[in-house]
Amino acid sequence: RVLEHKVITRAGGSQVIPINVRVIAATNQDLAEGVREKRFREDLFYRLSVVTLELPPLADRPEDILPLAEHFLGEFCLEAGRVALRLAPEAQQRLTGHNWPGNVRERENEMLRALMLTPSGDLITPKMLSPKIIEIREPIAHGARPDETLREALDRVEAWMIRRALTNNGGRKARTARKLGLTREGLYKKIKRLGVE
Repeated sequence: RVLEHKVITRAGGSQVIPINVRVIAATNQDLAEGVREKRFREDLFYRLSVVTLELPPLADRPEDILPLAEHFLGEFCLEAGRVALRLAPEAQQRLTGHNWPGNVRERENEMLRALMLTPSGDLITPKMLSPKIIEIREPIAHGARPDETLREALDRVEAWMIRRALTNNGGRKARTARKLGLTREGLYKKIKRLGVE
């Protein structure tokens, strides 16, 4: 009724009150599919779906990663009454290298964490970032183990990256392949060759 007739009635009241509002709704779900599968009300979908804007996930917009990080940092510093913090170049590299499965909300939380862990006036370094942001360095930092060849070391890192991408994409292989820049068949071959669970 609010959307269709633009009127409300207060809880416990009987007077009909006209309103003049615009509704902006956001979702990370495919609502048209939800309607087809009877998981979302069709009448509500068509009342909301007047102008639809599709925004790709943050992982597909790498140029937005650092501006968003700086925006959130600025807001949090202002709220906390702190001198504005800056991201060290190494931290910027880690942030742009992460695929952000939690999208903008994950980025916001990451900046709040960095603010809480960084002393006033300091640069935010990779040490202040979540382990999930810097974990790619772990298999690479150790390089080749004494008992393995270069091929084996590369296979170990590649298997780790595929496992991480599968986890971040909910196990969906087609989406994982796209994110990794592979064909689905190419991903299947690598999973088999590398013994990825």
